[in-house]
Amino acid sequence: MVRLWGVAPLALVAVIASSAEAGVYKVRDAVGGESVPGRLDAFYLAGTGSSPSGTNFGSPLVNLPMGTFDFEIDFTGSGSSFEQFRTYCLEPTQELSFHDNPTDDEGALYGTDTLMNSAPGLTALEASRIEILWANAFADSMTSNIKAGAFQIIIWELIRDNTFDLNAGLTRLSTSNATSIAITAQANMWWANIIGGTWTDSQPLLALTSPDSQDLIIPVPTPGAVVLGAMGVMAAGSRRRRSV
Repeated sequence: MVRLWGVAPLALVAVIASSAEAGVYKVRDAVGGESVPGRLDAFYLAGTGSSPSGTNFGSPLVNLPMGTFDFEIDFTGSGSSFEQFRTYCLEPTQELSFHDNPTDDEGALYGTDTLMNSAPGLTALEASRIEILWANAFADSMTSNIKAGAFQIIIWELIRDNTFDLNAGLTRLSTSNATSIAITAQANMWWANIIGGTWTDSQPLLALTSPDSQDLIIPVPTPGAVVLGAMGVMAAGSRRRRSV
């Protein structure tokens, strides 16, 4: 069952943010998934994976795997209560530290932070635009590989470049590859909705962070999820104190 997301009160947001270093959550790959050229894993939600010609480094164009990550998350941090979790990459230059189930059933430890702290160079305005994108296009992005690619490339473009141009800069897509052209067209349509005021809804977001694994995006959890995570941290702290 998919968790319903909402806006947590500021005090609860503070709890989750202060727990970042404690590894409140665990994330692992969901069973199954889709592989695309350039990746041997199967991280993507079926139907959303693609490998268009592009780059995130300003170097010659290469296959650039992207799609909707189809993962599982344990909000308690115990590794015993995983549920469905679909998301996108916030750290394009970092690999994931976990691989296909069942080889990594336990999951990787993640803390939380702001989008801007996780992605240095991302401005408050750019972060707010990712939140607008999420609120208005996240569900739609999972309906095709073109839309999933468009969603991801907008995030990477805002993180890596100072101006929005998907055919120039560090993050760019080929102007001759059919998939790249289609993703660019879809992304530009959504971008126009963001900056033109067509979309006004916004979803508060956090970064799931790890020093050893790719950072991910998560909507601010419901109060219940935050409380569970905080309880997990307090219990872990209590166990550490008793063992001293």
